[in-house]
Amino acid sequence: MDAMHIYNANRVVDPDRQSEAEIRWSSDGLKAGLFINEYLHAVIDFENRKAYCRSEFPQAAGPWQAPKREQWNDSLVALFE
Repeated sequence: MDAMHIYNANRVVDPDRQSEAEIRWSSDGLKAGLFINEYLHAVIDFENRKAYCRSEFPQAAGPWQAPKREQWNDSLVALFE
């Protein structure tokens, strides 16, 4: 439905460290968050057809296309607590 940039592999600070990726769901079951090493990188809001990532790249596309990708907000972490 959309695609999001998560990180640049050549900019990873500790590339030899084993990482753990986890998908967590909000309590309402309508949002999913991508956590890598306990750090939220992206959120998909299925109810509102919006996707958020820290780099806000690329522009939203596909069926969820919007004039501009929604701006990242650190308060998104609270959805998964």
